[in-house]
Amino acid sequence: MIGRNNSSLIGLVHVGRVIMIIFLTMSSCQRQVSCHKDGIEIIDILNKDCPIQIDLYDIVDSIKYIPLETSECLLSDIECIKNDGNFYFVKDSRGLFVFDEEGHFINEISHRGIGPDEYVYSDNFYLDRDNKLVCLICNSARKILQYSYIGTYSNTIQLNAKDANIESAMMCGEGELIAYYPLSNDYSLSKSEYSTFRIKNNLLIGETLLKAKKMATQNVHYSFLHYPIALLDDQYFFISVLSNELFVYEEGKIMSRYYLNMPENEPSESFIEEHKDLGFFELIETLKKNNIGWGITAIESSSDYLFMSISNKSTVIWDKKRSIQISSIYDSNLNLYSDLLLPGGVSNEHLGFYSADFLCAEKDLILEGTDKSLAKLVETLLEDDNPIVYQYFFKKNAIDILIEKYGI
Repeated sequence: MIGRNNSSLIGLVHVGRVIMIIFLTMSSCQRQVSCHKDGIEIIDILNKDCPIQIDLYDIVDSIKYIPLETSECLLSDIECIKNDGNFYFVKDSRGLFVFDEEGHFINEISHRGIGPDEYVYSDNFYLDRDNKLVCLICNSARKILQYSYIGTYSNTIQLNAKDANIESAMMCGEGELIAYYPLSNDYSLSKSEYSTFRIKNNLLIGETLLKAKKMATQNVHYSFLHYPIALLDDQYFFISVLSNELFVYEEGKIMSRYYLNMPENEPSESFIEEHKDLGFFELIETLKKNNIGWGITAIESSSDYLFMSISNKSTVIWDKKRSIQISSIYDSNLNLYSDLLLPGGVSNEHLGFYSADFLCAEKDLILEGTDKSLAKLVETLLEDDNPIVYQYFFKKNAIDILIEKYGI
């Protein structure tokens, strides 16, 4: 009896040691992350090992629909949508068009041509919200065209050749433009991942904020990051290629401020160094084979949350205090799955669109659903009409709702 008790006691001690070793190992790993990111706030995900599938209406309070008028402007493939107040700017493969909040067509922004206020090709556009200007980035022509929100030509700003490869841009503060650059390739060597610009004599003067990673995409133009800049609580956030870090813009500098605590979601510096001779796409395949993620690949914000795309697979919602990982989102009204940050999506402002033919095909389902606003729109919608733009507005207590509903 005593022998059996001693044996049991020894077994318990052994198990206890194993548990302690595991605990210390895990603690050590955590400390390594904290030490490596000294002075940087760690973002811990409440359900890191168990992302949840949610219903869209768990977090969305309401959806605004804007049926884009068809009579004067028939759109082709929509590439980008931005909104400021009553104005909705829609870029498709043919041009950039502005609509009001009811979907009425206002004007086309500029025209294709070789005139001083025209363009042959526009890469992207951004809004100067303070001055109510819409700005077309034309890298090949080394210029940015500025127009009023109703389409009146305002000004042309020239770009230096070394800066004329802007992938996306956002106005930050008074008169400061921050631009994100794609990875270097055979045709364009990007020395900066981010640059800041100020206007001087109608010329944009650039300065590197964050140096480009030593990676290249050979003969392919590839930005990798979708929507790399976001604004939350008057603070500008930035992400970097193959990284879990969140950078902020303060006093004219980009500084690393937060680290998303998912070490498996980014390659280590030693891994990158070991595979430095690989082309970028070979590196991506190597990461896949080793079950290593791609870091934070997109960010966008609402008035209360920052949303982060994790390796283009899942989404983290963060209120600067708590964060939850979402694997997928189910729209019960339309019987489809989606992601808040789809790779290559059309907007970082929680704007999207449904094609008219899709909505017409789902008309019976929509009429039986609970979204009365959408049901009213589809009653008169025709298959060849312009798309319907939608805009999400989120619940103030979305994270509390998710914690309670899914037992996080």
